[in-house]
Amino acid sequence: MTESMELVLHTLLAEPGRDHTARDIARATGLAPAATVPILAEMEAVGWVRSHWESVDPQLTGRPPRRRYSFAPEGARLSRMAILRAHRSAAPRRWLVPAGCVA
Repeated sequence: MTESMELVLHTLLAEPGRDHTARDIARATGLAPAATVPILAEMEAVGWVRSHWESVDPQLTGRPPRRRYSFAPEGARLSRMAILRAHRSAAPRRWLVPAGCVA
């Protein structure tokens, strides 16, 4: 798990029931919108996130429809588990250090 993916997940987990745009996530994380889209696509491919195009009339809104992202039914739980696994694997393992060595 990359640091950028973790930032995106924490943003989604802050409001798990809400639909988010890549722009919303970019603002919250400080990442570029172009960086958030591939992360969201990867999370959608593994089933954590689902997406849909909003139904807006470009003539009325003055902008094209945006893709909106939200957690899939098990996505929030699976995301939390992945974050925990990533943190556990990154934690120092002092018990693996041979006696007499300084970690």
